Amino acid sequence: MPDLPPSVGDLAAADLPAALDLAVAADLAKGCPGPCADPTPTCDPESGACVPCLPAKDTCGDGGYCEAGDGGFACATGCKKDSECAGMAVPDGGAPMKMACCNHTCVNVQSAPDHCGKCGAACAQSCCSGACVDTAADAKHCGACGKGCGAGFNSQVACAQSKCQILACTAGFSDCNLDASDGCEINIKNDPANCTGCGKFCNPKNGVGGCANGCFIMSCYQGFAHCSNDVNDGCETSITKDPINCGVCGKVCAAPPNATAGCMGGVCNVGPCLNGFADCDNNPQNGCEATPLTDSKNCGKCGNACALPPNALPVCTAGSCSIGACDPNYLDCNKLYADGCEANVNGDIKNCGGCGKACPAYPNGGAACLKGACVLFSCNPGFLDCNQMPGDGCEIAAATDAKNCGGCNKACDLGEACKAGSCIINPGVQYSLAFVVNVTPVAQCTAWNTFRGLLIGNYTSVTISGSNDLTGVSCAGVEANKLCQALRTGTAVSTPCDGRIWTVGSCGSGISLSLDTMCSCNTTYTVRPCIGNPNWGGVKISACSAPSQTLTVNCQ
Repeated sequence: MPDLPPSVGDLAAADLPAALDLAVAADLAKGCPGPCADPTPTCDPESGACVPCLPAKDTCGDGGYCEAGDGGFACATGCKKDSECAGMAVPDGGAPMKMACCNHTCVNVQSAPDHCGKCGAACAQSCCSGACVDTAADAKHCGACGKGCGAGFNSQVACAQSKCQILACTAGFSDCNLDASDGCEINIKNDPANCTGCGKFCNPKNGVGGCANGCFIMSCYQGFAHCSNDVNDGCETSITKDPINCGVCGKVCAAPPNATAGCMGGVCNVGPCLNGFADCDNNPQNGCEATPLTDSKNCGKCGNACALPPNALPVCTAGSCSIGACDPNYLDCNKLYADGCEANVNGDIKNCGGCGKACPAYPNGGAACLKGACVLFSCNPGFLDCNQMPGDGCEIAAATDAKNCGGCNKACDLGEACKAGSCIINPGVQYSLAFVVNVTPVAQCTAWNTFRGLLIGNYTSVTISGSNDLTGVSCAGVEANKLCQALRTGTAVSTPCDGRIWTVGSCGSGISLSLDTMCSCNTTYTVRPCIGNPNWGGVKISACSAPSQTLTVNCQ
């Protein structure tokens, strides 16, 4: 035994406690002051001190390694050998990992580009299964590790620009979906949807197509046939309605009378009728037998029979029912088919003797048509046709006409009036109203016209008087009756009577009665209430701007 420090020698010579084992003895032998324990469990023989760890004898546990620092050696987090990385978990669904401890870090050397296959083996490209790979061109790792391009169905496949691409298809096949993963998936020799090339669909008109190195027609839809032998036409013929291929290709239908050939449901029948004809009985033997433009039983269309109009026979003209011949003494004046020949020209006052020859409206009477001539047929109650002239109708009002009182030519005596058809002593009619200077009369005019309307009968005298001459001037006899009748009818009359000239006539807007002058401003006897201005007349004074006074006219 070498020489030991006294303390050590004394301790070595002494009996050691039972708790010290050989490791402690070894630490003492290296010159450490005593047994090394946490946090410095390792004895450094060079320094004779207890330290956390030594690189030559790494006492750091799994997941740690001895690292030199400014304060000496210490345990740091990280691996120190490959076995410490073996238990790392594999991601769900992931490929098995080959782990190694590189620079105190657990690394999957199957995929790490800086440690590809082993620690320190760096790749400039991708690391796939521990080997450096160019994924832009490697068919087994195209675009990414493990993404292989496959064998290529009916094709030659390569990787270019990180994508699997088909170099060439086997003869008769084509890559229609542009997906290299399933290769050239379409057999263009027999695929109707890609016949001889992608997207070339065999779809014949009105039929079902097939492909055999080119499109062909497998079958036609019901009612159609392929008659042209041109596959591009498809099933072009409707054999249910084609008159030259009726039911089958090549069966030609014959044309019926007045019609073209037709085909319906694959059976020959009547086709379109010639212009002006129609098939109304549906009999193909006689074709289009009807003429709707002139046939009164099928006028305008089949089955439209012209009804028998009143007093006439029907005809069909240009496809419309119209009236043919009228019965004797009847005419179609309103041109309406429904009422036929509606006018009886022997008795119709609106069409007497011919259309539009209306009988006149006779005054106070009714017209009639007798054997095509207009006659005055009747008089209204109280009126008579005494002059037998239809033009003025029933011109006499027998209840009031003094010349025909109660009957034609039954005249009343002078001084009598006709009332209710009987002659009576005429009681006379008087007009007497007050007038105001420089005021246009209104009520006075209305009363004047009422007075004139009451002058019915024969009169023996007429007098003009007023507040300026209460007696006034008078005219008697036949001349008086003439003047009163002229006032009633508004007829212009000028007649001498009792040494003066009496005048009835128009002045302004009404009828006037005056002496000596007519419609002037002279001083005289003038009554003109309806002149329409303040110059309404006067008695023994100027008729213009006369002072206020009463004017009176009396027929008796």
